[in-house]
Amino acid sequence: MAYEPKPNSLSVFKNDRQRNDKDAAYTGTLYLEDDNGNIVEYFVDLWVNEIRNGQKAGQKYFGGRVKRKDKQPGMADSYGDRDRPLGEQQRSMSYNNPPKRGIGPSDYTGPSEPRRGEDQGYNKPLEDEIPF
Repeated sequence: MAYEPKPNSLSVFKNDRQRNDKDAAYTGTLYLEDDNGNIVEYFVDLWVNEIRNGQKAGQKYFGGRVKRKDKQPGMADSYGDRDRPLGEQQRSMSYNNPPKRGIGPSDYTGPSEPRRGEDQGYNKPLEDEIPF
């Protein structure tokens, strides 16, 4: 049975991909229900902080941030999806606004398409010798 997220819940795991102190110590997914009853997913990043001053100095606490998944282009398959099987991660990826990579067809400024009937070199006889 596929995992069904419960509204207004979250799953957070130790970040085993943490490279330095600036990376989150824990990552996960937050599931919030919107006004229409749809579940909106958020990335959760948590850091372990320590109080430096005052009566509670030395105590540790979590500090963090959340980012809405569908507002992050190309990020829907990041660490926060580790609590779901790979197939579900791929299905949750947003393809509505993919990031631009390279040039698109409208940016092409090369020669125009060949006219119908022009020889493209496809009808040339094959050479018998192999060059290697």
